[in-house]
This record gives sequence, structure tokens and C-alpha cells, in this order.
Amino acid sequence: MLGLGWMAKSLIAMFCLVPFILAIGFLGRNYQVRAEATMIWYFFGIIIGAPLVMWRLNIINGSDLALTMPHFAVLLMGTVLGVASNILLVQAIPAAPNPGLPMAFVNTASVIAFVFAPVLGILLPKYFDQAKFDIYHFAGIVLTVVGISLIALKR
Repeated sequence: MLGLGWMAKSLIAMFCLVPFILAIGFLGRNYQVRAEATMIWYFFGIIIGAPLVMWRLNIINGSDLALTMPHFAVLLMGTVLGVASNILLVQAIPAAPNPGLPMAFVNTASVIAFVFAPVLGILLPKYFDQAKFDIYHFAGIVLTVVGISLIALKR
């Protein structure tokens, strides 16, 4: 699994996320489990599983987890931005006409990152690598966003 390219890893990650997205509505309707509770239990699973699997596969070791200032900044981002985005997302999923729509909207954040990555590489080369930006990939992302918007407007 470690030798896979970025695209294969992304596709596998995408398929791994689908059961969680579908479980939110399923558990709510059939077992009266609130979306927020489903999110918390899912995150507990990640908190327990991720370090164990990465340690067993020698992807990470204990010294990699020492709390440094950059790690603290990421922890703070997760505490503020991650919590807000995930709570809003799991609340949107059961309310949406299709559980995939909120995820599609949220994942259009990749468009913003795709555009900002080369800009940050130019403006702040000391901190950001040069990112590949071409019209072919940008057009694909724009078409995806347009498609998502058309689906949402059809409601």
C-alpha cells in the first residue's frame, strides 16, 4: 500500500470514506443515532487506529509525534477549523436530499487549494514549493464544481 502513487491512494481513500457518509443517515433513521454522535465515534476510531497502524507499518515513530510549534499550530487548526467544518458537515449530510451533496460541496475546497498552491509558491517560495498549475487540470476541477452546482440548483 505504501508503494502506491498519489492517485491510487486518493481513490482508495475516497472509497474508504463512502461507508461513513452513508452511515450517518442510515444510523439516524434506523437507530436514532445523531449525526454528531456518529462523527465522534468515527473520529475515536481514527484516533485509536491511525497511530497503531502507522506505527505497525513503520510509517511513523514516537519521536515524530513530539509536540512542536508546527504540530501545535495544526492541533489548533483542528480544534477550531476541523471541529467546525466536521460538525457542520455531519449536520448537513442527513438534511441534504442526497448524502453525497454536502461532501461534494466541502470537497470543492480542493479548487481553492489548487489555485492558491502556485500563488503561495510564487509569493512565499521560502515556505511553499512550486506547485504544478495548468489549464487542463484547472478546467477539470472547474467542470466538477459546475456540475456540483447544477445538481444543487436542481433541488
